[in-house]
Amino acid sequence: MLSRLAVSLGLLAAFGCATERHALVGGGEALVRRSGDRVFVRVRGEKAGFASLCMGDQGRVEILHASAALGTAVYGREGSRWRLENGFTFTVRDSPKTGPPTEAEKRAHLEKQGWLANPSHTGAPQRDYEIRLDERRRFLGVAFLTIDQPMTVSYWPPSMDPACRAMRLLQGYTDETMDFRPETWLPLR
Repeated sequence: MLSRLAVSLGLLAAFGCATERHALVGGGEALVRRSGDRVFVRVRGEKAGFASLCMGDQGRVEILHASAALGTAVYGREGSRWRLENGFTFTVRDSPKTGPPTEAEKRAHLEKQGWLANPSHTGAPQRDYEIRLDERRRFLGVAFLTIDQPMTVSYWPPSMDPACRAMRLLQGYTDETMDFRPETWLPLR
């Protein structure tokens, strides 16, 4: 499945789909390619780490987290704050004991969650995402957390709100409320 994703990034270039290349504030880069109802995002950190994408609109935000496993957290807007609706449930695990996830696990995650990335128990610095766009996935923010000490955060776009690049969130922890500002992320539509 992810080999298909890597191939897709190359094939889309051959068919004239433009790739946007963005330097992450703090080091690394993000490559963003849109094709039909999909967006492909490659996040490259400078060292081993975890990638998280913030996607959403003015009423709902999803955090698409890729570490040793994949997890989605969802926040809904209540007035000026965002309240946690669903915390991370991690699936599609890359384990040193059981090995990488199966193709069936990856397909099921893509079908159910609408996105897929490459989990890595070693903290691979490159994460490739395939995301199915819908009416709620209108803005995109990219963050990468290096796991070497001291942990550091890289992110894009530079205007991105602090909530989407919060250390705890990037470590896979969710707070009950956050202060997201999706309008500070990349508009996808």
